[in-house]
Amino acid sequence: MDARVVAAARQTFPAGTNRLTLGAVVHQGECDPEPLVSLPIAMLNRHGLIAGATATGKTKTLQLLAEQLSAGGEDHRRSRDHSGDARSDGRAARPTAAEESSLLSA
Repeated sequence: MDARVVAAARQTFPAGTNRLTLGAVVHQGECDPEPLVSLPIAMLNRHGLIAGATATGKTKTLQLLAEQLSAGGEDHRRSRDHSGDARSDGRAARPTAAEESSLLSA
């Protein structure tokens, strides 16, 4: 990993509290082992978009962000998962066949 790229990331994303860790620096196909890229929690009052092709980690990213917010005592229910893959109530994201059947018969 180019030390100048890592140094620039450290300057751009200073360490501190009240920040969400987003991940590590990737440069020219090489990933730095330290997760330096972060976002101040105060910036979460803005719109954000997590986009990507199927199976690229969008839902996992939302789950990790929600876990960090929850651990820090923040309300994370402002996010939307239009696919329905992520849920905050601990149940399976999509109903099982049995659950779907019981919902239809109710």
